[in-house]
Amino acid sequence: MGRPVTLHGTGTNTRNFLFVEDVARAFETILRFGSVGQIYNIGGDNELPNVQVAKDLIRLLGKSDNE
Repeated sequence: MGRPVTLHGTGTNTRNFLFVEDVARAFETILRFGSVGQIYNIGGDNELPNVQVAKDLIRLLGKSDNE
């Protein structure tokens, strides 16, 4: 469609991207073995800046980031 990608700010803020199966497995483990009233954080080591994710998606779609 040729529309520009919108990034808020500089796009350097990062996000930790998780596989849905990993989150579902963690959630099931917490439901089965967790304790009521406790806090459980689900995280990973796949943190990327938003601008990199946008560039990767543009490349995967076969587009150029200057179009």
